[in-house]
Amino acid sequence: MSDKKNNIYLVTGAGSGISEAASGTGIGKRVVKNVLGFYRSSVSYVFEPKNLPVVSFVAGAVITAVGGSDYLFAEANGRTTITTRVVETATNWTYSPDPDTRSKASALRRKGLNLLDCCKPNSVCLDSDLVENKYEEVKPYEPLRYRSLEQQVLSLQEENERLKVGKDLKKPSVLE
Repeated sequence: MSDKKNNIYLVTGAGSGISEAASGTGIGKRVVKNVLGFYRSSVSYVFEPKNLPVVSFVAGAVITAVGGSDYLFAEANGRTTITTRVVETATNWTYSPDPDTRSKASALRRKGLNLLDCCKPNSVCLDSDLVENKYEEVKPYEPLRYRSLEQQVLSLQEENERLKVGKDLKKPSVLE
């Protein structure tokens, strides 16, 4: 059925006709048209020089809200921020959500070590246990002379314990 304006009418099951504009297709077209119109007016508003203070204020508020919520979420969960993870991945090819692992990984990187072997399988996320093991092997904050002195102290303590046990076995008897 059509009328004088060449509009198409849809016939419902009850036999009454409704126009295409009232059906879903017409509404969808109007929504898309309104969204595109809003987009065009927004873009023209943003690029208008007299609106620069308002645009910069809104952009700053949005960046502050997103960054602040990222920081608060990370602090509440004892993790690093998503921003930090992105920067760390871009600069070091690895990241860690754990702050302690992240600081140990930074110390190891300053020593010139590659940490790609400390990542979880098929990921660039550092495994805290693997980083901890490598950190204990290298001990980046201790110079070599302190490490050698530490080994000497440990060996002297072991010898002292061994002598102390031997001395206890040879206690003089009361009869002597």
